[in-house]
Amino acid sequence: MITLKRYLLTLVALLAMTTGAWAQGTDPEPGTMVPNDDNTSATMTMPAYDATVSYELVRDLTVQTQFVGIPTETVFVKKDGDKYVFASGTAPTVALLDMLNQNTPILDGAYHYFEKKNAETGEFEASTVNLLTDAQPGTWRIVTSATDGGPYDGTVRSDAFTLAEAYDLTLSPATDAHLQSVTVAGTAKTADENGVIRGIEPTKKVKITTTGPDYIIRKAAVKKGGASGPATAQFNVPDEWSDGSQTSTYLSASDLEGFQAITLEQAQNIPCPDPSGEVWLIYGFDGNKVKTVTFYNGAEFGGFAESFSHYDIHFQATNSGVKFYYTTGK
Repeated sequence: MITLKRYLLTLVALLAMTTGAWAQGTDPEPGTMVPNDDNTSATMTMPAYDATVSYELVRDLTVQTQFVGIPTETVFVKKDGDKYVFASGTAPTVALLDMLNQNTPILDGAYHYFEKKNAETGEFEASTVNLLTDAQPGTWRIVTSATDGGPYDGTVRSDAFTLAEAYDLTLSPATDAHLQSVTVAGTAKTADENGVIRGIEPTKKVKITTTGPDYIIRKAAVKKGGASGPATAQFNVPDEWSDGSQTSTYLSASDLEGFQAITLEQAQNIPCPDPSGEVWLIYGFDGNKVKTVTFYNGAEFGGFAESFSHYDIHFQATNSGVKFYYTTGK
């Protein structure tokens, strides 16, 4: 009998707790709409009066935004005056970052900015940087956020990516059978055909070693600047090329004084001749097709191998503000 009494008292207590919790939140007052966890439905208990349910539907930004092509490897930048620019041949060319660098919204009704990781706290903080060409070394991520009152709701953040300050080291001469190795911070490095080792971070120890003992180092000096490579010159498009009759006259090497063709790899290793706006660097021709490396605000974002007439070139220069440069050799 004592056991049954205890059981009944326990059951009453449990019922009281359950009823209290239900009244405190799990079953709101009639006429109160409660959304589910993913906001795809909302539920209420019908009140004892005629009622109107007002609702507003927006698109979920976390579903609409897909960050494609975020760099998974470190991207190198270098100091250029009072700002940082992408190091030669390392600028990301993925479509997403190109669009952001050109201030082209991916979604109408959303805006973008960058967050930088605080090295001391490990937390990401909002940054005033809105172009990657302005970004300083560090760990970054892209944020897409819905505009107030727009057709979207929510905020989405990309995976983090790293920009690291690094520079090129050029060996002169580029090769020597008796130069056994070059190491950076104890790790062996291989120079390219021009004797260039890329992506060396400041403060890292660089060591060159001969095959020895019959070959020794007489001198080893350092000077500022990389290897001399193809030079560039700006092409001022003639005004007369605006004549519509020029549509059948294609741009050719003869239009570019002192032009010298180089390879795509060589062209991609040339720093952008002008860090502002859109730049087309012409490095070769294939029949009527013009081979170019294109830049926007100093960052490489693609290339062309199209047939451009004199009229086309003039149109790009005057209507799109494109600046034309070409390679003139060493």
